[in-house]
Amino acid sequence: MARHRGDVRSYRVGRITQAGVRAETFDRLDDFDLAAWWRAGGEEFARSLLRWTCRLRLSPVALHGLRHAVDPFAARDALAGASPPDGAGWRVVELVTEGPEVALAQLLALSDGVEVLAPEELRAALAETARRLAARNAPTADGGIPGRSAEAGGRLGAVGGR
Repeated sequence: MARHRGDVRSYRVGRITQAGVRAETFDRLDDFDLAAWWRAGGEEFARSLLRWTCRLRLSPVALHGLRHAVDPFAARDALAGASPPDGAGWRVVELVTEGPEVALAQLLALSDGVEVLAPEELRAALAETARRLAARNAPTADGGIPGRSAEAGGRLGAVGGR
């Protein structure tokens, strides 16, 4: 990091093509807090990646889990702008992510507690992924799990209810 024209800036080491020792010195600002500066810079960088917006309808369980599934800043902003709950407690949010592929991966963590309202391409991608997931995990004809006997168990209780 360095001070340039009054601003403290950071530079990626990979972009430095030459380095040398110079006779110049610098004065550290008395009120400069390195930890706070790095924290703010990291937050600014993380926010700069969030450029793609989707509109979602989330169940109460998914709304609670949003902070674990997506970027913390995106979750905080989405929750702050959430609609009032409908009769079943579901709320509409605007979520900003890095892009459609990232959004799809993150929304899968919310299970059946998410409905994509827009954009349509994300809704279609989530529906197609859910179809493939359901087909791959469907019970066998005898109600068991492929490769396991019915007596071996392996069934979870009701996971849904979101």
